[in-house]
Amino acid sequence: MNVLEDMRNKGYLKLLLLILGGVILLKFVLFPLGTDWRRLNNMIARSKLQMDKALRLIARKGSIDRIYSQLSARVDVEELFQPREIQKLSLYKEITALADENKVRIKIVRPASGLEEGLYFDVEGEGSFLSVVKFLSQLENPYTQNYIQEVVLTPSTGKKILFRLKIKREFYEKD
Repeated sequence: MNVLEDMRNKGYLKLLLLILGGVILLKFVLFPLGTDWRRLNNMIARSKLQMDKALRLIARKGSIDRIYSQLSARVDVEELFQPREIQKLSLYKEITALADENKVRIKIVRPASGLEEGLYFDVEGEGSFLSVVKFLSQLENPYTQNYIQEVVLTPSTGKKILFRLKIKREFYEKD
């Protein structure tokens, strides 16, 4: 019986070694290869998205250059880092220039106070609905740090709309 038990034990040992070898092969060879492939596929997908975004930007280069030239013609970046009084004058000029460009009539532009740090102006005026909307969209501009805080639109006689708004420009101190 010893011979039969020895053969049975050797068979169990071979089966155990075979299963153990399969587990080691799966755990340390095949699963890491699979995760590496997934990681590489994710990197490829991210690179493809970045490349698609770059291609879209290249395709829109003309419109981006046009928008940049409009912004740079309207705003002097050096003035953003000047003392507060020069920045007030710059914001006043920008508001009136945009109003003229969009055929909006400005009635009142006056400095206002704000709780936070920055420059505030109260602006009142009138114009057609489309010109007022275009004026507001061009006035609020993250590149120049202009943010419209409050807007009140009131219908007027004819096709005119009266508007009242409070605009804030972030203030930069020169170091």
